[in-house]
This record gives sequence, structure tokens and C-alpha cells, in this order.
Amino acid sequence: MKKTTAYLMRSILQDVVRRGSGGGAYFSGMSIGGKTGTTDDARDRYFAGFTPYYCAAAWVDINLMRWCIPIPTHVRLCSRES
Repeated sequence: MKKTTAYLMRSILQDVVRRGSGGGAYFSGMSIGGKTGTTDDARDRYFAGFTPYYCAAAWVDINLMRWCIPIPTHVRLCSRES
């Protein structure tokens, strides 16, 4: 992959967290990028994200939605305190 392509992709995915639907994944002092999404029938949700230290994905079935939401799960997985 070209360096310019990698830079643009990282920037786009960081904007998802800074300005878009992944805002809940932001925590202070960390460069975070990610992608939110749902399945075709909107039954399941996911957040796949990265920091300089970790890369993780959280997927949640609609039946578990009341117990676990993808973005907070990702934050717990990737925070330095965990």
C-alpha cells in the first residue's frame, strides 16, 4: 500500500471517531480510528477500531443490545487502564 493511501485511510477512520458515529470511542490523549456498522437488517451492530497500541472489534447481537453496546466495549478493551 502506498504511504499516501495509508495516510488517507487512517485520517478517514480517525474522523469517524472525532466527528462521526464513532464519537463514543474517543478518550483523551489517544489517537483512535474506527468504523461503525450494522448488518443488512440492522439486527446487529459493530465497532472496529484501532489505537497506536491496540486493534479490536466489538460485535453485538440485537438480543444482547441491552447488556452490551459495541463502542463502550471497544473503549474498555483499548483503554490504557484496562
